[in-house]
Amino acid sequence: MLDIVRAMFPVGEVASYDSGRQQIFGLEDIYDKRLLLFPDIPARLYLVLHEDKMCTMVSGESLCKNKTALEVPALLAGNHIPSYKDVVGRIVRWFLIFPFNTLIQHKDTTLKSRILRDELPKIILNCLACYHTMREQVGKGQLRSCLPDTLKAGGNEIRIET
Repeated sequence: MLDIVRAMFPVGEVASYDSGRQQIFGLEDIYDKRLLLFPDIPARLYLVLHEDKMCTMVSGESLCKNKTALEVPALLAGNHIPSYKDVVGRIVRWFLIFPFNTLIQHKDTTLKSRILRDELPKIILNCLACYHTMREQVGKGQLRSCLPDTLKAGGNEIRIET
């Protein structure tokens, strides 16, 4: 799925963050990207990306001295809930979980290439239409108040696990 999201952006505009990235200076080269992907978050994400760094990223503050603030949307994928301690409820505010609970019985190995070849423009247009609709509905209000129940439940899951 992340390959499809990556394909929505021009080449060089998306950065990936994985467990092999250097923890202290590993974010310096992504400050000018349009999207940051975490392809497979580990069970102990805090060992790879410290909670303070994530907090700084979410709030849009500068991560590195003499650098532009990192204001890059991030998309995290994996089988684990981010493993930060939720002291004051900020973790629940940071993450919006899209559950993928349907087990695929018969894998279609051509699906990704067909989507990239035939469906990508339609997906991009649908995403933009949804974004503008949500923006009109929410305005300056809280996004979570307009979410479907399946997405609201993700906040409860994070709250329980953190």
